[in-house]
Formats: sequence, structure tokens, C-alpha cells
Amino acid sequence: MKLLGLIIFAFTYSLHYAQQYYNQTIIGSNGSEQNARVLVLPDESYLLAITTNGGQTGMKDMQSYGGKDCWILRYDANDQLMWQKAFGGSADEFAEQMTLSQDNHVLVLCGSYSGISGNKTVDTVGKSDLWLFKMDFNGNIIWQKGYGTTGYDACRTILAHPDQSIYLGCTFNVADGVFTDTTYGLGDMLLLKLDAQGNKIWDRSYGTTSIDQLEELKLEPYSNKVVVFGNVMEAGTGNMTPTASVTGTNCWVFKIDPDGDITEQTCFGSGTQYGQIEVAYLTDGTCWVMLETQSDIEGDQTLNHFGSIDTWLVHLDANLQIIGQKVYGGSGIDSPRNITYDGNILELEISSLSSISGNKTESSNGASDLWYLQLNAIDGEILFQKSIGGSLQEFTSVSMRKGTDIRFFIESVSPISGNKEVPNFNTNSDIWCVTMSSTLGGVFFNPANCSVYPNPTEKDIYIDLNDFLLSKFNALYIENQLGQLIFSKQITNSFEKLDLSGLSENGILYFKFVDENNKIVFTKKIIVL
Repeated sequence: MKLLGLIIFAFTYSLHYAQQYYNQTIIGSNGSEQNARVLVLPDESYLLAITTNGGQTGMKDMQSYGGKDCWILRYDANDQLMWQKAFGGSADEFAEQMTLSQDNHVLVLCGSYSGISGNKTVDTVGKSDLWLFKMDFNGNIIWQKGYGTTGYDACRTILAHPDQSIYLGCTFNVADGVFTDTTYGLGDMLLLKLDAQGNKIWDRSYGTTSIDQLEELKLEPYSNKVVVFGNVMEAGTGNMTPTASVTGTNCWVFKIDPDGDITEQTCFGSGTQYGQIEVAYLTDGTCWVMLETQSDIEGDQTLNHFGSIDTWLVHLDANLQIIGQKVYGGSGIDSPRNITYDGNILELEISSLSSISGNKTESSNGASDLWYLQLNAIDGEILFQKSIGGSLQEFTSVSMRKGTDIRFFIESVSPISGNKEVPNFNTNSDIWCVTMSSTLGGVFFNPANCSVYPNPTEKDIYIDLNDFLLSKFNALYIENQLGQLIFSKQITNSFEKLDLSGLSENGILYFKFVDENNKIVFTKKIIVL
């Protein structure tokens, strides 16, 4: 009987473990596949754009045009390949970003070193240019444009504005070619505003007297203003007015009007913001800025770091003022890769070389893993985390939601090991596609399962929990905007009614639900009129 019980337990455990990560596939060739980008289409199919130098090998069914191409694949909602196409010229093209246009087509932004060749019909101006093409959902090019100077132009990001215009962000150091604005230093941020056909409306440069790097463009909720995020070395020079609280490389954030004029700007940092910047806006108009730090408490960073490189998350209000911050990392290198907000929680993707240390609770499987975290969107508290990888290295990653499950697209050189159950086509990097089951993903923290209403309220508030949440929540703490505790109670019933009239507090209150270890597992912001 004991043996039978052990067999049943082992089978159940193996089945459960196998269901944690499923539908694993590899996208690859005889070359290297890098830097995947994903775009979900209205019918729940999706596109992947990958930079590849591979030929017609592996699962790639076409020859390359040059050294490196932009390889685009479309999958249906069940992860079945629908079609694949290569885009490029006789030299190198790098897939940078995809977005939906306002008329429901796909805009693809690439960095390009090729002249007219392959399926590229626009020439380069200089060493490297921006190549933008618009295609339908079947991969047919509708139009294409090139933008550049006689120097090296590093394309970064694209934004499709609701007014039908298109914004391109890049870094440049020569004011010629398509760019007519002035330069301020050794490398400036440059914005191109285009019409719906890709024709230039204006170009504007933003920079200091040193080296600046544009990293991200975002659309501010409600105002539809374009917000620019980048790294600068000499704050307060050029056309940047705010100064930095510490010397070094810091983050410059500014909003622009439709003509490209700066309307608001701020600078924050610890002097060690060298890498990429990722941003997620919340529905309340605030945003979380994800960036790198190598500092202890320094400048605007009020928290110590854990290792040599950590991920620093900074919460900005609608006026670009810091209202919160967190640091995530272990004893090694933990570099920011991606941040998304699904309307409920924040999701972070970090490239991690750390063991269990700092606030990382799972060791990497190999040299570097994808460290995935779910966070409370209000205060950045960790709700769930997982280290995903094989015995060697996992590099860049992107992801998409599939219901409550999450599908990752990870640049990987690992063999079958760790969480990875499929081999690469060779020893070079391929794109490892893997879905993580919702049984692994902390879904009980989803605010959809925790109703706190009405919001705003004048007096009464109702708390409605499902049975699972009731078993996880031990107590409720209510804090004001200063973080002062003004009310607490044990959670004993799935339905509670609270009278807030006796709290003598109006404005914003934070309802914080804690578990039996007094750890915050869910926070809800309530407005009391």
C-alpha cells in the first residue's frame, strides 16, 4: 500500500510539474536568432520579429537576403505557424519594434545598413539608417521609407499616435540627411513625426553637451501627449533644463506637444543609469520606469542595491514626480528587460545571473536566466517570482498573455536542461518559446478576484473575496497617503462591510491585505470623498 501511494504521488507530482511549462518550441536556423519582438493582433494571432543571420535551415524556409535579416513569423491563437517571411537587403537589418497602425496594419521598424536590394526599395543615406515599412497581416509590404543621416543612426522605438501620426525615436550625432534640427552634443535624442503614409512632418532633437541615448516613447493616458525617456550624461545643458542630483548618467523624462515642444520635464537617477529603459503606464496616469542601477543610496535612489547591477523601478506621478521606488536583484547581475501592466498587476522580466540572494528567492538554472516577477502595481511589492532557464545562458526576452497563462520568447543558447525541454538547432542562440501555466503564476493575486467597492466612496466600503483569497488574506491594514496606519482588522469573512466615516480621513487611502506572515499580498487604492 505504501509503495502504491508513493507511485501515485510520484505520478501526480510529475504530471503537475510537466504542466507548469508546456508547449515548448524552438525558432531557429543554422545561424543565430536574437532579440525577439512580439505583437498580438486583433484576432489573437501574433507576430514575432527576430534578427537572424541564418539561411534556409532549421525551421527557416527561405534564404537570407544579406548578412542579417528581419525574420517575421505569424502564429495563430493556438501557437501554430501560419506563415514566415524575411525582410532585408544585401547587408544587415535588425528588427527593433512592431506596432499596430491606427488603420489596423502593422508598422515594422528596423535598423538598416543595406542599400536598395532584397525586398528593400529605399536607399540608405549614411552608415546605418532607420527603415520603416507598413505591411498587412499576411506580411505584404504596403509602403516603406528610410530615414537617416550620413552618420550612424541608432533606431530605438516607434509610437502610433491616435491622431494617425507616427513617431520614431533614435539617437544621432550628425544634422544632415532627413534631419534638419541642430545637434547639442556628441550624441542626441531625435524624434521624427510622420504622417500616416510615413512622410516627415517634422524632426526635433533633444540633448545635452555630452552623450545622450533615447530609449523609450510612451503615450500618456488621457492627454495623449508623447512622453520621451532617455539617458543623459550632462543634465542641465543643451535644451535640457533640469539638473541632476548626482553626477554621472541619469534619466531624463519629458513630455512634448504636437509640435515637439517640451511642456514638462524631469531628471532623476543615481548616476549609474547606463542600460535600457522600459516603461509601463497605469490607468491612473502614473507610470513605473524600469532602469538599471549600480549604486547604493545615491542621488534620487533611496534604497541600497543588492549586487553589481540591479533593476531599479521608479514610480512617477502625472507631474513626473517620484512617488515610490523599488530595487530588485541578487548578489550578481540583474538587468532590466521588459515591464508590462495588464490592468491588474505589473510583470517584470529581468536577465539574472544571481543565486538566491537579495530579494531573489530562486537561483538561476545556469549562467543567466529569465527572472520573471509579478508585482503589486501600487507599491511594487513582489507577489510572485520564478527563474526560467537552462544550464547555459538566456538573454533577451519578451512575453504575451494567453488568458491567465504567459507565453515567453527567450533568446537562449542552453541545451535541454532546467526548465527547457527542447533543443536548439545548433549551439548558437535560438528563440525558445514556452508557456507558463497559470498554476504557477500567482493568479490568486488578480484583483478581479478581490472586489473592494464602491470606488470612490463617501462612507461605506464592501469587500468581497472568493474562498481562495479568504484562505490567503489574514488581515487588512488601511493607510493614508503618508503611510500611517489608521485602521486594521482581521479577515474572517468572505464578505465585509466597513464604515469609513469614523476614520476622519478623506482623499486617497490604501487598503493593504496581508497574509499570516504579515506580508502584503494585495493593495487597493480607494478614494474617499
